[in-house]
Amino acid sequence: MHDAQADAGWSWNDRARQPWATLSSWLVLSGESLATGKTLHGWPVMAIPVRYGPFALQLICHKRLNSSLRRTGDRAGRYQYLVLPLARVSGIESPALQAPDAPNYFADAWAARFYVEAALHASLPRDSLSLVVNSAPGRSQDQSHIHVDCIRPDVRATLRHLLPAITGQWHPLSDPLPPHRHDYQARWVDGETLAVDPFKVLAEALPHGDTMASHSLVVVGAYSPDGHPGFILLSGHADPARGDRGSGDELQDLDCTITMHPGL
Repeated sequence: MHDAQADAGWSWNDRARQPWATLSSWLVLSGESLATGKTLHGWPVMAIPVRYGPFALQLICHKRLNSSLRRTGDRAGRYQYLVLPLARVSGIESPALQAPDAPNYFADAWAARFYVEAALHASLPRDSLSLVVNSAPGRSQDQSHIHVDCIRPDVRATLRHLLPAITGQWHPLSDPLPPHRHDYQARWVDGETLAVDPFKVLAEALPHGDTMASHSLVVVGAYSPDGHPGFILLSGHADPARGDRGSGDELQDLDCTITMHPGL
């Protein structure tokens, strides 16, 4: 049995009390602070004093209490947060994400998972949490954003079953994933933290003629079969003919019911 709090080295309670201990270069906003008319790339924000570091590139928005964000068309979750670049970045297809000096937004989003835990008042094992960027056809906004939320229990169960066949190279999963039985490619990445940039890892593996715009990208915390921490990278491909818009957030559980069924 893995202890989520020990895995992370901190508790949601500790970090919620001292949010700037590790996020001093981020602007962190809750739903309550998004009730103004000011916008950043169309997203409502509020001007508040913030200690910016030299790489202040992220905005974390809590969707739970923000009606403006719910009206954008994204699925609104009680415990979901968004991580957005402060710079204008259109989406997964943006060349800016492939620049040598591009921030590892997924690594930063993983570090921000404690906001979900704070909203839940619970520490979660790493394989209960996920990060998602939708494809161009499957998104509602033309400003890149990463969904930070719980994974669906049936998706976690399927990934646990398939885990022995997931390697350090991209391969199609042998079974489609719930809830809509869409096909995904998968790759394993070792490590407690996300040392690779999933945007670049996916781009490097695309065959000639394929495009990033048609792909979703999902990062799920995981444990290897021998218990070591790591991540499962997943990528879906938009296929309108099959009713698949490439919306990786279909794998997330907006109600975080996995917290009520930790053994699933």
